[in-house]
Amino acid sequence: MGFLVSPGVHVREIDLTNVVPAVQTTIGAIAGPFEKGPVGSVVNIGSEEQLLEVFGKPKSTSNQFEWWFTASNFLQYSDSLRVVRTASAIVNAGANSGILIRDDDHYNASFASGEGSHGEWAAKSAGTWGNALGVQICPSATAYEQDLAGNNQVNETNADAGDTTIILDDVDASGYAINIGDLISFYSDSAGTVTVDDFNEYEVTAVNTSTNAATIRLKDDPNAVGLQNAIADNSYVKRRWRYYDLFDGPPGNSTWAVDNGRGTGDELHVVVYDTSGAITGFAGGVCTTGLCGSNGARTASVVETHANMSKHPTAKTAQGNSNYYPDVIYRASKWVYWTDHISAGSNWGTDIAAATAYTAVVPVTIDALTGGTDDYAVSAGELSIGYDKFSDVESLDINLVLGAKGGGSGNTNATQDTHVTMITDLVETRKDCVGFVSPNRAAHVGLAASSATAAKAAQNVKTAFDLCPSSSYMVYDSCYKYMYDKYNDVYRWVPMNG
Repeated sequence: MGFLVSPGVHVREIDLTNVVPAVQTTIGAIAGPFEKGPVGSVVNIGSEEQLLEVFGKPKSTSNQFEWWFTASNFLQYSDSLRVVRTASAIVNAGANSGILIRDDDHYNASFASGEGSHGEWAAKSAGTWGNALGVQICPSATAYEQDLAGNNQVNETNADAGDTTIILDDVDASGYAINIGDLISFYSDSAGTVTVDDFNEYEVTAVNTSTNAATIRLKDDPNAVGLQNAIADNSYVKRRWRYYDLFDGPPGNSTWAVDNGRGTGDELHVVVYDTSGAITGFAGGVCTTGLCGSNGARTASVVETHANMSKHPTAKTAQGNSNYYPDVIYRASKWVYWTDHISAGSNWGTDIAAATAYTAVVPVTIDALTGGTDDYAVSAGELSIGYDKFSDVESLDINLVLGAKGGGSGNTNATQDTHVTMITDLVETRKDCVGFVSPNRAAHVGLAASSATAAKAAQNVKTAFDLCPSSSYMVYDSCYKYMYDKYNDVYRWVPMNG
């Protein structure tokens, strides 16, 4: 062989198809339409559990499960898989409407300062999964808890045990209103210390402003029973935020604001919860139109809480981290991005002096995220953009490129040719990895059963791959395998290239 006499570049072509790599140290790569997760970013996944956490579950729509199980199967014998989620008609669920936020970089560039008019919140990643999220802000001590005293008392003489409605003086009294989702309890004194009902609390599921009746159910009771005792006329009412008992106390003045002489009432609490049961199995409801979730699902539907954050843009925690609530949500939440202040919080996010108070908003702000979409039907172009994220040899190490769904954007010989050609171009350009692809689904799955089925499948596979370019950097397998999908309790035909 020749030797370089002076410094230069020596290129060698090595047929890696004759090598059996040590899979524990082998790095795989795949791009495809996943349920959730960042879009267009390379994420290193080390286990099926992490794949599930970051990119969601396998889905039947557009046979998305073919991509998911290719990744999952690879992770059964390796602990390093680079995954890119491709775009496929995807939008993040938002407080007002859907909005596409691809990943953290996109968020920081375009949404972190509240530039858009998209409402207060967006799901952390695109897809229909975000339509199950609800967010509540408790922005003040009054929103957290309020003794209504003589401003709004019980106004009926026959509030008996078992009743699921109770009439008050004025359910929408200005400054003392009862809101859907509130918890109420009854006392004989205006300070709310002497109970007349053993300290029982009741969820308000509806209010009727014409009759001043509140529809109630015993807090956290799966049978949604009513009053536990008769309630006397003119009893006093204490109103609390639906999630007050998940926090140590009401939001108030942060230690940082007090020590630095900044505005009062800077704290707030945030709860993120499952409105439909799609995430936790417990439907927390949206609590804006009487839909307050399943009986007993109030706290079981909560996915995360964030306490005592600040409305001041430079507020700090005792450890020196930012305590400004958009920053805390960005740093700590797995479920949502902050995208804007609520409109009633007119001076939130501003630096105000000690003698000034932050807007004490009442009642609690409730948002149910909507508009998230994903059809999982990736085009050849979207797949090409996804796999192109692996093209940089200098910054990204990969060894095995997984083609996943054999037909790529479809299930024909033509779409298979396009898909295989794209992966071939990638591995031949890099020259340090090998591509693995399967035949398109129609060539092997769903053939009419007969004595000639196996021969027909073999011929179909050969015909399909005859259209594809030949390369020593590519490995073609011949079939799909039948396996159990434990997440959906069905059996699936999945490609073998994982």
